[in-house]
Amino acid sequence: MQSGGVSDKNALANAERKDYYGILGVTKTSSEAEIKSAYRKLAMKYHPDKNPNSPEAAEKFKDISIAFAVLSDPTKKHRYDCGMDSTDNFDGINVDEIGSVGRLFGAMFSKLGVPLPTQISPNVLGTARQICRKESDARVQEVVLGQTYKATIPKSEAAWYWLEVDEQTSEAGVLVHCLSTASSKYKVILFDKDGGTRQFEDSSKKSRLGTEVDMYFVSWDRFNLSDLFPLKFMTEDEVPITFRRLDGFESSLNLLLNPGRHLFCVYGDNWINDVKFQIQFLACCPREGEAGNIVRNIQETESKMSRKKTQLQKFQTEYMAAKKAFEEAEKKLKEESDEITQLLKDRQSSYDKYKQMAKDKYAQRQLQQQQMNGANGAAGAGGSWFGSIFGS
Repeated sequence: MQSGGVSDKNALANAERKDYYGILGVTKTSSEAEIKSAYRKLAMKYHPDKNPNSPEAAEKFKDISIAFAVLSDPTKKHRYDCGMDSTDNFDGINVDEIGSVGRLFGAMFSKLGVPLPTQISPNVLGTARQICRKESDARVQEVVLGQTYKATIPKSEAAWYWLEVDEQTSEAGVLVHCLSTASSKYKVILFDKDGGTRQFEDSSKKSRLGTEVDMYFVSWDRFNLSDLFPLKFMTEDEVPITFRRLDGFESSLNLLLNPGRHLFCVYGDNWINDVKFQIQFLACCPREGEAGNIVRNIQETESKMSRKKTQLQKFQTEYMAAKKAFEEAEKKLKEESDEITQLLKDRQSSYDKYKQMAKDKYAQRQLQQQQMNGANGAAGAGGSWFGSIFGS
């Protein structure tokens, strides 16, 4: 049985999960530049060359390096923020580094519903920095709130958008909605003022309309439900899917868009075909009247889901222990049933043999009697024959 081991392994992984933000002294809302700056300062302080013969400094430097490796990579950071293990061997797949066979393989897995995280192309990340430094001639669409923008982009390329946010819109909040009726795979990315990746969301199938992304930049507490499950869970078929449905349900970063210009892009994650989509940038409704009631309903529902996730984690341990005990009891019951069946067969066989021995004893006597009767009959018949010939 592996069920107990699976639960123990997941519990151990959660217990050993390190706070990479705390290690670097930053927060989830820190920009890419702030993360790099914090890393440089700590790396200089704890570098082995500056701390010879110090195991503590060497271990600290290792933790700092791992934390930076995760938080500086948009894909790994996203997985870490969703509660996934970013230090395992399942790294993101860079579509620029695999051939056509690999892309076809990835497309097959996507059709099967297996989520494959992909890295953002270095070319796109470089273009974002150039746009923010006004060193790029890339076309950037100036956004009008409420207007729908449609586009088609090749895989691993991006469509760019400048969003201007005023004080009123910043306070109310912003909603970015992107839809692909062709069910294309893509990312919507928000960059910071230096062109570093600040936040991104992967498209997912939320309705019959196609694949969607909803990015909320609001002041009220909310949660995200990510579809990016670790592939290692695919092998844990002993754990019912009910225990996995809220794995990607985590507290949101709750970023706000301050007044000013903000750079967005839609990045094509399709493996083979172009990405077709439409996108809208919307100012949220003030939290008054009906809108306020809806927000309260959302928060109450998400609060219940958060508690349910905690309850399921506890119940999973109890369930798997009960399942293991039940399976062991079933195995024991089968062994007992098989043993009883064999005992009944052995008993019947022995009785049959005993009965046959008794019958064989009488059958032998009857055969002997028949033989004797046959001999006596033959003798009597012989005397009568000779008497008939010679007389008396």
